[in-house]
Amino acid sequence: MGLAGAIQKATQAAFLALGDIPKEVSYVSVSEPVYNATTGSSTSAEVSYTVDMVLSSFDQDELDNQAILPTDLKGLVPSLNLDVTPSTRDYITYSSEQWNVVGIMTDPADALWKLQLKRS
Repeated sequence: MGLAGAIQKATQAAFLALGDIPKEVSYVSVSEPVYNATTGSSTSAEVSYTVDMVLSSFDQDELDNQAILPTDLKGLVPSLNLDVTPSTRDYITYSSEQWNVVGIMTDPADALWKLQLKRS
């Protein structure tokens, strides 16, 4: 296992040590739309995953009141805990509310996804 793999495993283990801080959310991966020439419509497939995610507000120094607003949430999830690569087509459901993925960041080891979430 290389260094990136070791960091990914350590991140996953650290998440387990957080106890009840991560919240269970439904992560919905939405595929690229596929055009049907016969019907003239486009459809996307949705696959739902249950994943534990740390949800928090953005720090004051991260807010720019344009792209990142005080009402946005930051979602942190180890890459090994999410079976898909996040996309801005995706969304999560938490406390019966839908939050759209509008920004995606990771670290150099691809160990942790940092998602910017906006309430829909």
